[in-house]
Amino acid sequence: MPSRDWVNHMSRGTKNTPATRDYEQLRNAVLHNRRELEMTLDAIEYKLNIPKRVAKKIRILRKENPVILAVGVVAVTAVIGTAVWLTLRSMTRR
Repeated sequence: MPSRDWVNHMSRGTKNTPATRDYEQLRNAVLHNRRELEMTLDAIEYKLNIPKRVAKKIRILRKENPVILAVGVVAVTAVIGTAVWLTLRSMTRR
């Protein structure tokens, strides 16, 4: 998204339009847009990379409160174990 200064500048109709800007101004505008695009793509990658986000949250939890992490691991293990046990039990009772 263009910066507000650029939009305001273009809406004023000054002599400094894209056709008359010098090389440094164009180069700075391109570098600015490239940085904004890079930040946007990094944000999209972060949002879509769920395993990376989960791993980061686990690292933070391990560092800040390892007891809660251990309880969570035990709870997940119990849920998976119960699901497997119930599945096997229902299969053997047919």
